[in-house]
Parts: sequence; C-alpha cells; structure tokens
Amino acid sequence: MFSDPINLQGVFGSPGVDLKKINQDKYSSEYFYRGNGSEIRLFIRHSNYVDKKRNGMKVDRHNIELVQTLFASGTGFAQDSIRKCYIVFEVDPNDNQANSIGIATTLSAYLAAGTNATKMGNYES
Repeated sequence: MFSDPINLQGVFGSPGVDLKKINQDKYSSEYFYRGNGSEIRLFIRHSNYVDKKRNGMKVDRHNIELVQTLFASGTGFAQDSIRKCYIVFEVDPNDNQANSIGIATTLSAYLAAGTNATKMGNYES
C-alpha cells in the first residue's frame, strides 16, 4: 500500500508537496494537493484485460498519472495550463513479478538520467 500522504519533490522543490489520499475505489486511488496557484493530482490504477491478439491471454495493467494544473489567476497565463505525465506497464500475471516490474523501473530510470527527458521535450527521437 502506498503511503498517505505521498510526498513529491523534484519540480515541486524541497521539501516538496504532500498529496493526501482523497479517494480509493477497488484497485485505484487518487491523491490531491492545492496551493500556490496550482493543484496536483496523482492517480494510481490497476486493472486487467483479455488480449485477443495474444490468444486470449490475461494481462495485468498498472498505471500512475501525475497532473498539475496551473491556475491562470496565479500564474499570469491567459488560461489554466495543464502538465501531465503517466506511466503504464502491462504484464502477464504469471510472469516473475520482480522481472516484470523491472521494465517500468528501467524506463523510468532512463528517462530520469542525464538529459533524456530534455531530449524528449525537444522532440528528439
């Protein structure tokens, strides 16, 4: 289970912001923070589906989404501005969990390393 609150730093500075859990339904949760002309929402969701392209194999789907809304009144923008990032990973539920989770952590580490996120933001491929 994720902690409550969840502390996010990075672009939000240090000591960061604490997002409090405001909703939990079945296999999903929503965390929220509002202050300094913006609000931040973090969604954590889990689901599964049957993939017809892979002979009806069941697939576990996990995603996390971070959304920051910058309010026009506090930022000088003409309208509210939204920043969003999400990560999805899908795995065979019979796969080795440590290895299947590794694909998400590997990609996240690559994006965070050096200037890789900057390169993406500059349309490099």
